[in-house]
Amino acid sequence: MSGYVFKGLRRHLHLLRTQLMHRRKCAVHQINLPSLPAHYSGILQELRENGASVTSLERLLVPGTAQALAGLDRIFAETDFLQAKVGEYAVHATQSMIEEEPDVVRWGLDLGLLALVEHYIGLPIAYRGLTARRECADGKMSGTRMWHRDDEDVAILKIIIYVNDVDQETGPFQYIPSTNTPPEWRVPMIESSRVRDEEMSGLVQSKFWTSCVGPRGTVVIVDPCRVYHRGVVPKLHDRKAAFFCFNSSEPLNPQWCQPLFNRESFIANNLIDQRQLSALKYKY
Repeated sequence: MSGYVFKGLRRHLHLLRTQLMHRRKCAVHQINLPSLPAHYSGILQELRENGASVTSLERLLVPGTAQALAGLDRIFAETDFLQAKVGEYAVHATQSMIEEEPDVVRWGLDLGLLALVEHYIGLPIAYRGLTARRECADGKMSGTRMWHRDDEDVAILKIIIYVNDVDQETGPFQYIPSTNTPPEWRVPMIESSRVRDEEMSGLVQSKFWTSCVGPRGTVVIVDPCRVYHRGVVPKLHDRKAAFFCFNSSEPLNPQWCQPLFNRESFIANNLIDQRQLSALKYKY
């Protein structure tokens, strides 16, 4: 048995054990789930079936979206003057840039969105905040531009907002639906659990590689722990996107789930609901 197959089998068995534990916890928490807005039911079904769903800001109907999008525009206007660091392929907004736009941070605390996240994860949830990154059109294939899955927990959600138009040449988010995802033990990984195109194409035909293209305001909601995914290499234009991050309040790997903004300051300066407070006051 080759080394990667043996390691893959160990990962697969560990995943099965953690999934069983997760399902047991979810069964206990089910009676505490909040009501889900009706217009999110289709998204929830897609997430459960495929591990991802593509929608738009217009269809999500989140109050304060116009203000949040304007705030993201201001954040990315600042990143336009920055260059990627040596060896990197994206420009990240700083924490202070994001904290200067509370409407953006507040968008991820919408009660409807929190309900969607909690119904999908099935447990009390934590809102980490967001990252904003400009993927540079440099043609480099490395890092998160290679196929991978995240390892924070059994289930997490990221809500990705495109701040500019994204076509195939702008480096769209790409994923393989969970129905087509190969078993863990079959996937040959290189450094940092990345998978090359040639290996992935031998396991999953490229026709099942789903590129999430769309105009400004397109939203991709995805469980990156469940599906193999990547950012396609941008070739002609930079991709500007914000990633709102959610996980359970007791993730398997809390070291990768740290808050992305100053929660204490935000709580002190904003009027928030008890459920929003619970999503912010996790401890790890």
